[in-house]
Amino acid sequence: MINLVVNARDAMPARGRLTIQTESVTLGAESMNLDPELSPGGYVKITVSDDGFGMTSDVAARAFEPFFNTKGVGEGTGLGLSTCYGILKQNHGHITLESRSGEGSTFVLYVPKSADQPDAPVEDEEAVREITLEAFEIHGYKVLEASNELEAIKVIESCRSENIDLLLTDVVMPIMGGRELAGIYRASFPEGKSSTCLDIQMT
Repeated sequence: MINLVVNARDAMPARGRLTIQTESVTLGAESMNLDPELSPGGYVKITVSDDGFGMTSDVAARAFEPFFNTKGVGEGTGLGLSTCYGILKQNHGHITLESRSGEGSTFVLYVPKSADQPDAPVEDEEAVREITLEAFEIHGYKVLEASNELEAIKVIESCRSENIDLLLTDVVMPIMGGRELAGIYRASFPEGKSSTCLDIQMT
């Protein structure tokens, strides 16, 4: 996933949209059309797409070859996509690529679902927030946290004389959506960036 996201970032040097979608799918006979070695059954389908400069058909055809690299000298090993391909094949999965020059690229990953596990305690939002907070602080970031959108608005308003570089928020919240909160944030910090997260449960 990191390789795919980094490649998408590099394909949008100025600005662009990176989209990551996940869903639970069940493949039947059509799995043979994707890959003769892909068995029917349950998979997690992960789609990573960008609207960057894309690839020509010749480049796309070689994208998963080891050491194939379209970046400049010292800017890549040419092993990122081949590593993705190898990991998925070793785990009985599959990856596809659709790309057009000037229109962006879309990678679709099929990861076999594991056998059902016993129910685990549900991780509450406070625990998730604490883990996220710790992850950022480990890398040297100063983090301001809020347990809900109203608290977040208060934090935004109280920091107008300072600078908040990034807002990370849930998409779905009780009072307002994450995108609406991001709009309030950008009104106070036009140069700031925002990222919304969506929790998806797969059964």
